[in-house]
Amino acid sequence: MRVQHLFEEKTCTFTCMLSDELSKETIIVDAVDTKLDRDLAIIRSDELIVKWIIETHAHADHKTSAAQLAELTGWKLTASSACDTGTATWQLVDKSNPNFGTYCITAASTPEHTSRSMCFISEENVFTGDSLLINGCGITDFQSGSSEDLYESISSVLFELPDETTVLTRHGYKNKLSSTIGLEKQNNPIFCGKSKSEFVQLMPDLEIARHKRIHESIPANMHSG
Repeated sequence: MRVQHLFEEKTCTFTCMLSDELSKETIIVDAVDTKLDRDLAIIRSDELIVKWIIETHAHADHKTSAAQLAELTGWKLTASSACDTGTATWQLVDKSNPNFGTYCITAASTPEHTSRSMCFISEENVFTGDSLLINGCGITDFQSGSSEDLYESISSVLFELPDETTVLTRHGYKNKLSSTIGLEKQNNPIFCGKSKSEFVQLMPDLEIARHKRIHESIPANMHSG
């Protein structure tokens, strides 16, 4: 499997392209509107055949290019069924398996950062959206997010994966590009050594600013951008 972890500088946001190197079939996870031309150029130059465009949740910091990609190419959209994204061809539920070539990814329902979030597991990788970040996590004070649910999703779903699993997050701050489940268990200052009640008490004290485009991005992303 080929994994391309592509960066958008303004919001420190990653888009992932997963490809079967033989068939060229590809899945795109969390496309960004400002990088539409970049993504199309890669797909054309590498002769990729995109099967699915996948969203981990309705993003607050940017608009997705999913609908534009689908309109321009005829590719199919997927999203969590909990997101009520009417534009998605496939409404994913827990343990759904979108395939590409000889590979597939497994959807894991992880309500937390938002009540509708999903992570995706593929062999040695997990795509954690805005839930588990490198040495951090997403905020939980909007879109029906829950600190209690976030703790459960991280500890009971993601931290149950093998320690060597590569964590590919939605955002990369301070040149931190990837991590592993084992490293996050040991080093993530928000989770490490904390009980559920301690974690819930800590979250409001983080004082993470709301995204400036939140009122524009969320309604747009409910319709794939």
